[in-house]
Amino acid sequence: MTNMKLAYIEHISQLLIKKIKNVNHLVANSWYELELVRQDVREITKAYEEWLAEMNETFDELDS
Repeated sequence: MTNMKLAYIEHISQLLIKKIKNVNHLVANSWYELELVRQDVREITKAYEEWLAEMNETFDELDS
């Protein structure tokens, strides 16, 4: 009976290790995806700021 319990504990430990590795992998992927999104937001912000500057120049020219 003790061998059965020990085998069960070993089995559960192996499952836990697999799940922890999977979680680590998911977290690493999440950080990578987050960095890609942050990069996209920076690029969109830069494009918006450039567009806004162009619009301001256009309106300034119209006001003159």
